[in-house]
Amino acid sequence: MTVFVWVFSDLWQRGLSLYYLDRFEEAAEQFRLDVAANPNDTEESIWCFLCEAQLYGVGLDRRPVMREAYALFKDGGDPEKLASNFSTSPGGELFYASLYAGLYYESQWFIVSAATGLWRDRDLETKMILIIVMDYVGASK
Repeated sequence: MTVFVWVFSDLWQRGLSLYYLDRFEEAAEQFRLDVAANPNDTEESIWCFLCEAQLYGVGLDRRPVMREAYALFKDGGDPEKLASNFSTSPGGELFYASLYAGLYYESQWFIVSAATGLWRDRDLETKMILIIVMDYVGASK
């Protein structure tokens, strides 16, 4: 298929056929090719998500902050409300609420808002730096 990527990139109908034949991995790949060629088509992104949900499932996270973050991405809404809902929560819930609020803004191309959502206060900046460092150290082992 790699030889004819340019042909396959416009065959969203093939992706639908593969989906309904329960060939979810191939269907997801087809939709990814189409999104790469036509990034403004959101339908193919949704179909790719549906394929991956069939393959890997989408479970109910035990953490309330992650359930609300998922709902924000799935259904839309107010990212600031997500952050404010967890503003007095213990642990890292405010951090994750702010992180996913910022990422939601970024997904909507509100880059300035994404930056303010991610860096709500100094403690969050410190946590983000620590997470990046821990990920780097963990990856280098």
